Amino acid sequence: DARFYLAQVRQKLGKYEEAKMDYELYLSENNDDDEKLTAIANMELKALEWAISQEENADEGFKIEILGSDVNSPYSDFGAIKVDEDLYYSSLRYEETDPEEKPTKLISKILKSEEGGSGELIDDDINMDMKPVAHTAFNFDRTRMYYTLCEYKTDAALRCDIYFREMNPDSTMSDAIMLGTEINDSLHTSTQPNVATDPLTGEETLFFTSDREGGKGNLDIWYAKINSDGTVGTPINAGSINTTQNDITPFYHNNSDMLYFSSRGYMTLGGYDIFSTQMTPTGFATAENIGMPANSSYDDVYFTVNAVEDEAYFSSNRLGSQYIDTQKEACCFDIYRADI
Repeated sequence: DARFYLAQVRQKLGKYEEAKMDYELYLSENNDDDEKLTAIANMELKALEWAISQEENADEGFKIEILGSDVNSPYSDFGAIKVDEDLYYSSLRYEETDPEEKPTKLISKILKSEEGGSGELIDDDINMDMKPVAHTAFNFDRTRMYYTLCEYKTDAALRCDIYFREMNPDSTMSDAIMLGTEINDSLHTSTQPNVATDPLTGEETLFFTSDREGGKGNLDIWYAKINSDGTVGTPINAGSINTTQNDITPFYHNNSDMLYFSSRGYMTLGGYDIFSTQMTPTGFATAENIGMPANSSYDDVYFTVNAVEDEAYFSSNRLGSQYIDTQKEACCFDIYRADI
């Protein structure tokens, strides 16, 4: 099976022609030896043909730059969203304070870069010493900030709940308010909140990611109406856009009624790719891959775009991102900015 797995590695590295050759060689020598691997190899050959065509037709109007070390770190930095001239984002660069168990786990905290300056931890006791805090989202008039508070289920797996805080006129925040049991479930995770606003009625909708029952498997995208008192209605599965693989990091663009998200369940360039789908009166249109260079053979997630669609942010672990292990170039997500 080594030839098959070599093909997978080369595909992930963006060496599409070499990966194609390896899959073809595997099938010529081992066709039907393993039914599952044969099926995957045939599927990935189709994906590689598509990926090669994407390389030839990359969007030249999408100019990408990686943010500097004033925002990014050798650890994962993700979930950037611009509010006026300030950039809110999350970073997995912190360690637990006085942990009960060793080794000490890494935890995320929320930072803000004001007017292009260095990222600083936000105030008002949101960030915790022992639990990961991440994923900022704001309502339309920016009077409320949603975020997640998580706990480690294992050394690697997290379970999260969604909270919000009211934003006061003096720039302080209210105490944390946990969303109710319609959203948060002690047996499942609810994470990566985003708020959509109907420009005509002002009604707000919470989009989020969850592995709750009733989905298609793994992480799905869900949405629910936000009531005027801050409570949230019964979640609805986003249905046709979800797959049996992970579908994550939803972002709803109010001006275009377009939902952006990342997924591994569609034909991709190698890892998580960013997709878009139009919201219609009858549901979601067919999801479309937004192509290169926003997407790469690596993982591309947390896509957000401004109101006039000329500036976007996303996170990626593509080549050029910082990493912790210089020998293996292992890890990590960095935040990228795009001029469109």
